[in-house]
Amino acid sequence: MMIFLEGVLIHWRSKLQKVVALSSSEAEFYACGEAVREVPFIAQILKFLQINVELPVQVKIDNVGAIFMSENKTSASRTRHMDTRWHYVNQMQQDGLVKIDFVRSEDNVSDIGTKNVNVETLDRHAPKLTGDKEQLV
Repeated sequence: MMIFLEGVLIHWRSKLQKVVALSSSEAEFYACGEAVREVPFIAQILKFLQINVELPVQVKIDNVGAIFMSENKTSASRTRHMDTRWHYVNQMQQDGLVKIDFVRSEDNVSDIGTKNVNVETLDRHAPKLTGDKEQLV
């Protein structure tokens, strides 16, 4: 998970999930829930510092199944244990605090912190981590 403000990385975290996911969509949905959970906290800090936060905050996910899970409550027995997380993510979307968008895997900056990537991907995304505007052409 990486959080950017004005194109500069202000918060990042990569950790082992506390639950066992049965699919990649479910794992991505859990990660989405963790990212969404950070939004109000960071927004409050920025508000305290008198920095305007444009709402809704974009949460970018590279898994279509996870986006579907965030928008549609399913009653499948496999996803019932995710009800609380789904309600929270869905409520944040309805309240206009977050907007979940799709990002192609090759455009997903957080992949360089969580996956093995090739040199081209690393070179393309590394300047985004430092906020180096000259290299962001």
